[in-house]
Amino acid sequence: MFNRKGKFLIFGYIDSDTGFIYSDICFSTAELDIFSSDELKQLDKLSENFKRESEIKNNESEYVKVKSLIENSPDHIINDLNLKINILESENKNLKIIILLLGSIFLLVIILLVVKVNIRLKGKSARKFF
Repeated sequence: MFNRKGKFLIFGYIDSDTGFIYSDICFSTAELDIFSSDELKQLDKLSENFKRESEIKNNESEYVKVKSLIENSPDHIINDLNLKINILESENKNLKIIILLLGSIFLLVIILLVVKVNIRLKGKSARKFF
């Protein structure tokens, strides 16, 4: 049974699909008390070596990795998609308004042309009688 109290040393991995950190028992998750001071010193030494190697490498590449991890998190992806949906809905609404205005203008032009043609035809038929 898992004890909720105490400090634990957890080795885990980041799932690239979800962006969540996962850990299994097989990754040596254990109470911190069971590790000897030599083991903890070795872990600190490995951690310092990793930090030094990271600093030696291009810091921008580390930033890009973290940024990529953040951008690929599910919440960020969902928020980004929601923003794109809102933009598309706004564009769709604007296009509907433009289509309605152009349709109305087209109808008015057709009506004006029909009225103008009717007036000319009436004018010609009135001249025949005189």
